[in-house]
Amino acid sequence: MPARLFLVVMIGFLVLSALMRTRDENISPVNHALTDEECSACHLAFPAAMLPSTSWARLMSSLASHFGDDASLDEDSVTAITTYLNSNSADSSWLGNRFSRGQTNDWPIRITETDHWLREHKNQSFKNPLNFEEIIQSDCVACHDNAAKGDFRFSDA
Repeated sequence: MPARLFLVVMIGFLVLSALMRTRDENISPVNHALTDEECSACHLAFPAAMLPSTSWARLMSSLASHFGDDASLDEDSVTAITTYLNSNSADSSWLGNRFSRGQTNDWPIRITETDHWLREHKNQSFKNPLNFEEIIQSDCVACHDNAAKGDFRFSDA
């Protein structure tokens, strides 16, 4: 009897591990029309679960100086987008928590400065293999074709 139980537990563990690995590089894409429209006008509309609500609040409160650009929005839009980001942030769900695992420093507002992003990209070259030009680290789509759909698996071009 103990051998059967062990076998059942091991099979269950293997199935669960496979399911978790499949989901590990997928995350819910932005499914809020206004957020998608405003953010993707300039860059990938990053999934809200990539940062906690404190980072999104800091980011949304400084849109006049958004990484060197003026991304100012009207007050109603800021409120609606901030509400969406907070409701779907890394600290609002179990799935988002994987982005906060191991975060040893204060949360930055740049996704590329989070411990999760740095761990996932530590051995990556940010040079285009075709022309050796530098790839901007925040340009997820350069390496992850389906990033806009929440699929961050590496694309074999």
